[in-house]
Amino acid sequence: YTQEFYKNVVKRKLKPDGIFVTQSGPCGHLSHTEVYTTIHNTLRTVFAKVVPYAAHVPSFADTWGWQLCFTEGALAAAKANGGDPLLTQDKLDALIAERFGPDGLSFLDGRTIHGVASLNKGVRKSLENETAIYTVDNPVFIHGSGIKTLV
Repeated sequence: YTQEFYKNVVKRKLKPDGIFVTQSGPCGHLSHTEVYTTIHNTLRTVFAKVVPYAAHVPSFADTWGWQLCFTEGALAAAKANGGDPLLTQDKLDALIAERFGPDGLSFLDGRTIHGVASLNKGVRKSLENETAIYTVDNPVFIHGSGIKTLV
């Protein structure tokens, strides 16, 4: 999750108009400041646009967060096609139907995509106020980091 990794590995592997998604830890009302906001802020230093989103994951017993990251080329292509890189709900529904058939997907549709990107006020405020950047020299604790294996 370091800035160096995103700049030197991920971004270099993407096409010029590429889009990258990464999970970024718990994003619940009480848990989002563990790593979610720092990862988001780190990604904002590398990508042209970062859209944070979240959904409840029962097996994690929390709301879980992801980041949808757009390269400069992907953002320019989105603007040329009407502006919002998330597209409209109708356009997303059409793309899902085209790819997965008339029944689409069981969970995801255009409305849901826009819904999961509508984070609560507390999370949005924390994202706005975050200043930390996750680097090799300034790592953020993530549960399980630093555990030595017996193998």
